[in-house]
Amino acid sequence: MPIIDDILRGIQVQLDALWYNVLFSLAGIGWGIQRGFIMMGYSIELLNQWLVEHAFSPLIAQTNASLQIAVSLAFVVALIVLGITYLLAAFARMRVVEPRSAIAWYLAAALFFTLGPELYRGMSDFRRTISQGLYASTLSGLQSVTGATFGSLGSVQGVDLPLLPLCDNLGTYMPGATTTTIDGLDVALSYLRADGIDVMGYHPPWRAVGCQPHPPNDPLTGLWTADVLPWEWKRPGSYFDNTMQGYFFSFLTPEQRQHSLAMATSAQARILTAWPLVLFGVAEQLVYLLLTIAQGITFLSFGIAVMFAFFKKTEAIARSIIDLWIELIIQTLVIALIQALVAAFFLIGAASGNSMVVLGIGLLCLIFMVIVLWSGVKAVWNAFNRLFSAFGQATGGAVITPGTAALMTTAGAVGAAAVGTAVAGGAISVGSNALAGITALNSGATKAQAAGVTFGGNDTLTGAARAIVRIPALDNTPLGDAAEQFLEGSVTRRAARELPGIGRVAGPLMGAALLSDRDPDHAERDEKGRIVARPMLIPAVGDHLKSWVTPGGDDVSLRTGIFTEAVERRESAADSRGEEIEEKIGQYGGKNDAVTQAANRLQSSAEAVERIGTLRVSGSADVSSILGDAIRLLGDKTGSGVDYLTAGNLMARAMGVDPQLGTPPIGQDLARFGLFLDQAAKAGLSPALTERIAREVKSSGEVSANTRTTVISELGQSPGFTPVEAERRLERIAIAARMLPDDITAYGKVALPEDGA
Repeated sequence: MPIIDDILRGIQVQLDALWYNVLFSLAGIGWGIQRGFIMMGYSIELLNQWLVEHAFSPLIAQTNASLQIAVSLAFVVALIVLGITYLLAAFARMRVVEPRSAIAWYLAAALFFTLGPELYRGMSDFRRTISQGLYASTLSGLQSVTGATFGSLGSVQGVDLPLLPLCDNLGTYMPGATTTTIDGLDVALSYLRADGIDVMGYHPPWRAVGCQPHPPNDPLTGLWTADVLPWEWKRPGSYFDNTMQGYFFSFLTPEQRQHSLAMATSAQARILTAWPLVLFGVAEQLVYLLLTIAQGITFLSFGIAVMFAFFKKTEAIARSIIDLWIELIIQTLVIALIQALVAAFFLIGAASGNSMVVLGIGLLCLIFMVIVLWSGVKAVWNAFNRLFSAFGQATGGAVITPGTAALMTTAGAVGAAAVGTAVAGGAISVGSNALAGITALNSGATKAQAAGVTFGGNDTLTGAARAIVRIPALDNTPLGDAAEQFLEGSVTRRAARELPGIGRVAGPLMGAALLSDRDPDHAERDEKGRIVARPMLIPAVGDHLKSWVTPGGDDVSLRTGIFTEAVERRESAADSRGEEIEEKIGQYGGKNDAVTQAANRLQSSAEAVERIGTLRVSGSADVSSILGDAIRLLGDKTGSGVDYLTAGNLMARAMGVDPQLGTPPIGQDLARFGLFLDQAAKAGLSPALTERIAREVKSSGEVSANTRTTVISELGQSPGFTPVEAERRLERIAIAARMLPDDITAYGKVALPEDGA
């Protein structure tokens, strides 16, 4: 019926108008947020220009004026010292001042003091010129691919509508701007089909050539204002055509309404896919700001560093600033190239006409921009620390960098805040250690085991016990047994040490529950009376652990190493040992039980000492532990490195293998192990840090932040060893650690019982 049809048509029109208004509101919200980010980029660019013109340039001029006299006096002193060294040349040859170098540095200082601010502004202009040139180059390459002209990238299709002509939209708003430059914000505005007037809300002092005309919003007053959406979006044929808006839907055909809704929907896709370009433009301005700050710091630093350039000993201070200038120039070129390529990649993606392709390429480009942004942060950090780092090198580490000072101050503040907690925690920890030792004694542990649980947190005592255990001559002696039992208590107490908050208290108590039973009457023996296994001190713990280490309930023991014996040597040695032991027993008649037990122990010891073969240890944790023990066995000889053969002997001893004369104990992958130990020894790393670095690199591929801070802080305090050099050493050690194999095979004499083969 006509009436019903009219009602249904009216409802449909109202629904379409409602949906159109929703899309219009969403587009307005999206553009408003993006406009805020673009304004942020403009503000950063404005701050950058202010820093160049009104902060660093006057500060550089003032610093140069105040340092001219000091530099001239330093040059005069250098000439006097040069004359004195010439007078003393008949007695000793001293090269304190190099005349040619001193004169060159003085001329460089005079030029710098005269043209310092102009040079700084020139470097800032050079950065923008390079960026503009690379933009033009990459966009020209894009034009040759897409067939567009440089004046208009209209043939580069976006999601549904082409880009606006690419021009300088925001640069003309800068105070005193006379030239145009194209940056990432201009590319984002071109993609969004907007311009600077849509962002700023008023006409610039002058309009860049090539920009699309933008008539006033109010023809009567001739004024421009910022609207809910860009002005171009409301033009006929655009996303929200003024002639096809929601309140005109009652006069439009269904096809016209559907077309209007389709264009409004496409606007949402254009806003969504434009986000990578908008963020790219903001990140680009941040990078420019960081480079401006870094260059300003280097110019200020050079005026101070050049005073020390006249003397050969301290000439490196000024050279370090020159090197930093060169690094910043190279970094500027690389960053400008990456930024230009990012814009070109995005426009190529836009030419595909696929919104998902545009979004994917945009996200990929953002990853590159994050890398570039981080490089800008590093540039500022290096500029901030380079001068003090050079001072530290010249003074043997007496001067630390601001970064190190900030780190130490932060650590001091945290330490001061935690003094009360540390005192209380220390008292609780001491009480826990004593309680754990008493508990172990009451449970049947030996005094050595209880001492290990109580005092095993001391690395010096634990290291001494580990070294004693590694000495073959002390096997089966009271000292060797005591060291082994102490080491057992020390190791077991560390099982819960890393538990947050309660590790210092729970560690010793848990260690007391993980000890083995050393009572000879409780040990399992073979038919010859030799001990082959010991139960746990607490049987319930042993039963529970057995279910962890036995697959399917079978009694299978797990080992950290696999021993392969040299068969010929074993058989001949066994025969000679048997004859010798029988002779010894015969001398005592073999009637005394004590004599028989002593003979059994002698036989077991002889068999263990005489067994020669290869011992293979697998797993990154065990390999790292062996490398740490190797550094510990090296003792106070660290700092001068270690050759590969010595490294092999140290590793074999750390594994409990006695090297044999004429046969290298470590044959496979010795170069890799030797390189790591040599780097660790030259850096003077402690055994604990050596083990920790190897374990972390093998497990995660890199050194953790905590370990890195500890190493740099420890090594940076050594005389003549700066944090910069410490970080370089740490990187070399990490590279060597990545090449470490996952197993070690050593050949030599191994102390194993007869049934341990």
